[in-house]
Amino acid sequence: MPIPGKTRPVERARVSDKVYSILRDGIVDGDLRPGEDLKDAELAERLGVSRTPIREALKRLEGEGLVRSSASRWTRVAGIRVEDIDNLFPIVKCLDVLTLETAFPFMKPGGVAVMRAEYRKQQEALAKGDYRAVAKAGAVLHDAYLLRSNNPELIELNQKMQAKARRLMNFFHTSFRNEPALALEGHEPLIQAIEDGRLVDGKTILSHHWDFVARLIRKAAIEATGHD
Repeated sequence: MPIPGKTRPVERARVSDKVYSILRDGIVDGDLRPGEDLKDAELAERLGVSRTPIREALKRLEGEGLVRSSASRWTRVAGIRVEDIDNLFPIVKCLDVLTLETAFPFMKPGGVAVMRAEYRKQQEALAKGDYRAVAKAGAVLHDAYLLRSNNPELIELNQKMQAKARRLMNFFHTSFRNEPALALEGHEPLIQAIEDGRLVDGKTILSHHWDFVARLIRKAAIEATGHD
């Protein structure tokens, strides 16, 4: 049977997708804090939509581990747990190294130029104490090789895991404002290795970088929660 040419369901889907993006960005950026209650009626009023796309978006976010709920009693932004860091970052590291390897032949000159520009933005933002700008530039730096992997499946999976990692990295930045420069270590040698055509070195640098970042965030989580 032919599908009727109705537009209303498509429009609803677009609203749900938009709400999902807004809430996900709020969680990843730290505007919606770990443990914060997410009430569909309040969110619907704030965003000017019905409760249905709010509920749909929250269900998606729960499936991604960014939101937790208990039956119909409460829905909250997922807390920061040390086990989340231990479980997530080995996966992020492997995916990112694979992404770099896949994108490597397509990085020069445009990809390298983007990475250098965003790294400079990170340094400038750090000097101003603008930690959100540091994180934003870091995301664009990462996307310089992610998008050049030309593998839709890898891009989708990597973006999903990177959103979780970015949330934890933002938590680190806000918890330890005197140390975020440490999280930038590895960017300059990584960019240089890519520019020089040294794939093996680039993969090693990137792997060590993720290990280092995971240790920093784990330390922040332990000190913030009191749990190892």
